[in-house]
Formats: sequence, structure tokens, C-alpha cells
Amino acid sequence: VIMNNSCSFTEIEAIMKPLELVIYVPIFVFGLLLNVMALLVFCVVLKKWTESSIYMTNLTMMDLLLLLPLPFKMHAGSNKWSLNKKVFCSFLESLYFMGMYGSIYTIMCISIDRYIAICHPFHAKRMRSRTAARVVCAAIWVFIVLAISPVYTFRTEVKEDFRCFHGFSEKGWQLAIIASLEVFGFLLPALVLVVCSVQSVKALRDTKARSSPERRAGVRIIYSSMCAFLVPFTPSHVAIFLQYLVRSKTITHCAMQQYISLFVQVALCLSNVTCCLDAVCYYFVAKEVRSSSSAIRMSIRRVTSVSTSEAGRHNENHNHIRLPPHDMSLLSSVSPPRGAFLLFSRSRLRAPQQMNASLGAHLKAASGDCNLTHFRYPLFRITYSLVLVVGLPLNAVALWMFVCRLGLHRSVPVVYMANLALSDLLFTLSLPLRITYFTTGSWTLGDFACMVPGTMFTVNLYSSSLFITLISMDRMLAVVYPLRSRALRTLPAAWVACGAVWLAITALAIPVALNHKASTDKECNVSRCFEHYSDENWRFGFNILCAVTAVGIVLPFAIILGCTVAVVRQLRATASSLTTPSQRGMNRHKMVWLFMSNLLIYAICFIPFHAAFILYGLHKLHYLGYNFFDVQTITMCLASTNSCLDPLIYYFSAKTLQRKTETAETREQGSSPIYFSVSLRALLQ
Repeated sequence: VIMNNSCSFTEIEAIMKPLELVIYVPIFVFGLLLNVMALLVFCVVLKKWTESSIYMTNLTMMDLLLLLPLPFKMHAGSNKWSLNKKVFCSFLESLYFMGMYGSIYTIMCISIDRYIAICHPFHAKRMRSRTAARVVCAAIWVFIVLAISPVYTFRTEVKEDFRCFHGFSEKGWQLAIIASLEVFGFLLPALVLVVCSVQSVKALRDTKARSSPERRAGVRIIYSSMCAFLVPFTPSHVAIFLQYLVRSKTITHCAMQQYISLFVQVALCLSNVTCCLDAVCYYFVAKEVRSSSSAIRMSIRRVTSVSTSEAGRHNENHNHIRLPPHDMSLLSSVSPPRGAFLLFSRSRLRAPQQMNASLGAHLKAASGDCNLTHFRYPLFRITYSLVLVVGLPLNAVALWMFVCRLGLHRSVPVVYMANLALSDLLFTLSLPLRITYFTTGSWTLGDFACMVPGTMFTVNLYSSSLFITLISMDRMLAVVYPLRSRALRTLPAAWVACGAVWLAITALAIPVALNHKASTDKECNVSRCFEHYSDENWRFGFNILCAVTAVGIVLPFAIILGCTVAVVRQLRATASSLTTPSQRGMNRHKMVWLFMSNLLIYAICFIPFHAAFILYGLHKLHYLGYNFFDVQTITMCLASTNSCLDPLIYYFSAKTLQRKTETAETREQGSSPIYFSVSLRALLQ
């Protein structure tokens, strides 16, 4: 229980505990993967270093620095560390601050660099150089290291085991420190960013070619990047100031302290999400970075144009990244806050013996499992009901359209999409059994009926992953290798691939079904389904889970990511060779967004669930103290929504396919079709 002057924060802790983990697990997985890829692109793919690529590389390194302490922070939320790890704990806390404020200052320097390139193009060649960019980045590192060094002195002196990222002394809440943090850590960089962005937009609008698409895009990007910086960081720094007022006893009203506590945690969590969004933007900027380098050398006018577009994008990326203040819990009203941003660290969760208790006992004692008051019951009922209402008609209509309207004998993508719709349809048909169970809290239909919905969830999860992978590979071949891939992209080959997927899924479904029998809950005197498995079943199931996660999730995700990158690069490269607006507008942007949405839906639905499930399995096998059951429950709901999102994407994709096929076929019969037209036809054929 967290108390501060008789003011309880237990309800806020109950709200934030699962929410923070749900946010930070995917942030670490996605952020690490995307930022490592971005670093490889800037250091390996881009042949020449430019000012922008140097700054962006520095920003990527700051993001990685921010991501590294995340696993330790999640562990520290529920486990005490021995005294000999105190120095290591302070080192991790320093890495966190260095990553966050280093990224903020890097973004500020990027905005200044873009301002010089756009507003002072004649002086840009003298003021902007790779050497200057390297010196600025080095200065940022030196400044951040010196500014963060006092963090080592903020920890409360302890003589027993302690919680890392918790327990900062009152020294960390001194007025001088908070004022410096607010002014030099946020207000000054924000002011510079706003001024540079406004001046850049004004310069773009004052040019003669103000109506050109490049300048309009540049203005929109600059505005969006400015908002991306202010929206996440303004609430978090306002929250820090309010928490300072609480710590200094300026605000003493209990209800107000509770509201501030909730606001601080939510604001800091939301600011962390942008760490992944920055990395997503890196790819779209990389091409402009490379082209703008040569453009700046060619002509001043070109500099102004290219730098504008590039500037906005860079700022956009950078803004997203930095916000990662970890889950610092403002509940630190009782435990001495750590400094600046970590100040709000999580409260004590549970005693170790409680965390090692069985899931059944934990739920009964803390969550009202027998009387259906645990939050998973209404959550699953609502989620599965929505998925059933939305997913069943969508998948039925999609399957009918693929089979009856488009025809399975004419198009390779239709074969893959029809199988995906069939997989989603089978899962939605099993949902009434799940809804019934989570409504009554008991299972009365026997072992065989219990096997069906549990198996259908697994079948849908991994078959969807594999079919999406096949679709991505097919699109990549169609766009990148439209002529050479014709021998591979045939209907017999597509049906063989789909058959192999169903055989593999059937082989997986057999052990899964045997592991999904109904069990007896003696404490509540009811039969359970989908949960309360024995330790023996968990050991068996966990081995399967790790294997299928590697083969059915991680590997397909890597393939999808690679295919998406290849397709987007090819579409942009071929579009630049087209001369007429009609050629450039051939749904190129729609296809790019279709690929990206396909990738994002895969990541949102599948990866968080498997990360949480593995962590929960490690807890069940007594390797981890913290119980990830609530996190696993929420991510499981997210995973089930893929059966609603898939048919929406592929339905509209098929509409485009239906409209374009006849045109593409006509073009193919012409004398010399444009390469992009061939790619389009291959993609939609």
C-alpha cells in the first residue's frame, strides 16, 4: 500500500501496473528492432555521410541508449537488488537520462540545421558541414554526460536490498534541479524548435514555387514534427513540475495529489511510445537524406527545396524518439523519487512470496476469480463479442468475394487472401464458446469442446502470420522482380504454399489440442477452460510456445519487414522515372500504406502477445518473480483483433485489384509497357 500523509494511491497503482508493462514490452521489442535497423541503414546502406545522416545516427544512438535500461527497469519494479549492484543501478539510471535529453538536444540541433539550409541557403555551404555536425554531436555527448553525472548522488543511502529506479533522495527534488530540468531540458529546446520551424515554414511559403508539391509537403512535415515534439513532452514536463509541487508540500489536498499521480504516470507512458515512432520515420527519410546530399552540391535552389522536405522529416523522426521517460511512477509519493524523470517510479508491487504463489491462489485472493470480478472476465466478453460481431460478417463477405467475385483461378494474391479470410472465419466461429465461458466463469461442455476454441485461436494466430508472410513475399516479387518472378508466382505454387501452411498448422494443432483440456478448479469448485493448467502442462506448453514463436512469429516478421522495405524502395525508385501525373498517381501511395499497415497490424497483434506470454510462462515456471498474467490477458485481446483487421485491409486491396486488373492486362499487351506498370500488374495479378 502506498501512503503519503494518509493519502492512498493503491487504486492508481492498480490501474497503472498492467498498463505500464503493456506499453513497455512492445516499446522495447519494436524500438530495439527498428532503431538497430535504422542505425544499419545510416551506417551501411547510405554511401555518403551528410549533415542530416550524422545527426540522425546520433539520434538513433540516443534512442538505443534510452531503450537499454528498459528490461532492468521492468525487473526492478517487482524485485529488490543487492547492495553490490548499487553502482550498476546508478549507471542504468544515468543511461536513461542521457538517452532522453541527448535525443532532445539532437533534435534541437537538427531543427537549427534545417533552418539554416532553408532560410539561409547562400550561407548553408559555409555553415553546414559534416565536420561541424560531428563536432556538434560530440558536444552534445559531453554536455549530457556532465549534466547527468549528479544523478549518482541522488540515491538515498541504504544498508539493505533496494529497488533500482526507486528511492531518490530529496536532493533530486531541489528547486534548482527541477528548474534546470524544465528550462534547459525542455523549454529552451522547445523554443528553438518552434522558432526554427516557424521561420522555415515562412521561408517556404514566401518562395515563388510555394504551390509546388514539395513545398506543401515540407510545410506539413515541419508542422507535424513540431507537434510530435510538443505533444508528448509538454504533458510530461508539466507533470514533473506538478509533482515537484507535491513533493515540496505546496499541494497537500489528497484528491489533487491522486489526480497528479495519475496524470504524471499517463503522461510519461505516452511520451515513451514515440521512441518507436521515430524509428519508423527513419526509413522514409533515408532516401531524401541521400538525394539531398548531392542536391545541395548541385544548386542553391535545389538545396532549399530538398532541405525543406528533409528537414521536416528529420524533425518528425527525432521528435518522436526522445520522449521515452520510462514508467516512472508518480506513486513515489511515499518512496523517495529518483530524479528528474525517474522520480516517479513504481511502487512496491508484492512480497516475493506472494509473487511466487500459484496463479489460482493469486487470482482468488486478489482478483475475485470465483465471483467473476477479475477484470479479465468483462474484458474478454467485450473483446470477443466485438470481434465476433465485426469479424464474422467481414470475413464471410471477404471469403465470398475472393471465391465468387474475383475467382481463385485467376490471381495468386486472391488465393492467399482467401486462405487468410478462411483462417479468420474459423476463429470467429469458435468465439461463442469463449464468450459463454467468460460469462459464466465455468465450463460444462467437456474436454473435446474445450479443445476447439483454444486450438482455433492458435491455428488462427500462426496461420495468419504465415499467410501474411506469403502475401508480403508475393508482393515483393511482383514489384521488385515483376518479370523474373512470373515462374514463381503461379497458381499451382500458391496452392502448394497454402497447403504446406495448413499441414504445418495441423501438426501444431494436435499437441495444442491435447494441452487444452478442461481442468477442475477445486478452490472455486468449477471446471475451467483456457486457464489453470498444471505445472506439467506449462512445461510442455512453454517449450512449444518458444519454438512456434521463433518459427511462426519472429522469422515471419523479419521476412515481412524485409519485403516491405524492398517494396517501398522499389516503388519510390520507379516512380521517380515516370513523367506524367497519371503514371505517378497509379495508387503508388496506397500500395505503400497498404504494405506498412500490413506490417504494423502484424506487429501490434502478434508480437506483444508472444512477448507477454513468454514472460508469463517464465513466471509460471518460477524463473521470474513478477506475475505477467494481467499483461498477457490484455495482449491476448489485442491478438484476437487481427481477425477483424485483416479482412478490412484485404477487402480494399481486392477492390483495387478488381479495378486495376483489366487496365493492367491491356497495358501488358501493348508494345513497350512502363516498368512500373508491369510491376503494378504483377502485384495485382
